[in-house]
Order: sequence, then C-alpha cells, then structure tokens
Amino acid sequence: MRDHLTQHQLTEKFYELTMLFELEARQANQPALARQGQGNILLALGQEDHLPQKN
Repeated sequence: MRDHLTQHQLTEKFYELTMLFELEARQANQPALARQGQGNILLALGQEDHLPQKN
C-alpha cells in the first residue's frame, strides 16, 4: 500500500512539474526545453522514490 501511495505522489509531482515546464517552453517558443525538462523531472523523481530502475 505504501509503495502504491508513493508512486501516486510521484506521479502527481511529475505532472505538476511537467505542466510548469510546458508553459515555460511555450512562452520561450522552445519545445525542446519541455522535453529536456521532462527528462530532468524523471531523473529527480527517480532519485527520490528509492526504487530500482526498470530496464
């Protein structure tokens, strides 16, 4: 149950941060910035969840 709750919280954080990056990238007219931001978000959340990486 705890793993499920942690996963849900990380998913919510991912979508919130992705939306912020998307809005900033649109204002800067740089879609590559949004993709880079998503990668950075995933890396940061992966470090926070303490779960093994899936290949």
